Amino acid sequence: MQDSPYHCDHPTTEIRKRTHSNGSIHFVIQCLRCGAALSAVKKTSVENHDVISAFDETLQDDFTAQAREVYQEQRTDERDEWFAHYNEYLKSPAWAQKRIEVLRRDQHICQGCRKHKATIAHHLSYAHVGNEFLFELTSLCPTCHKRIHDNE
Repeated sequence: MQDSPYHCDHPTTEIRKRTHSNGSIHFVIQCLRCGAALSAVKKTSVENHDVISAFDETLQDDFTAQAREVYQEQRTDERDEWFAHYNEYLKSPAWAQKRIEVLRRDQHICQGCRKHKATIAHHLSYAHVGNEFLFELTSLCPTCHKRIHDNE
């Protein structure tokens, strides 16, 4: 989990003064990287209360926003890699054969509207791409195929 953008080893901490909505003041150890309040500190063990910095509520929000951005970039990279593999697979003889089998099974009739000629074998599931079960594929006409993808 350490590779996760949400992970923090709390390398730098500091005692901070946290004022709650009811006006009560608590002293806590705050991570200066992720903003987490790690533990409470007894008020009697804190010297010079007046020089203690205020708890920084924005640290955690900033850390979370940055972590989400990194996570989204990773997801985008993984998605691009998956689609590159998928598009190569759609050019393969194995896919061509599977497409023919599905269209024949459905007698070249669109399973979306049952009115038009089906020319597309559409994945209902991507769980087994490259080794699909035939029930994970259906035959569609271009209009129904576009309609499905427009709704995604």
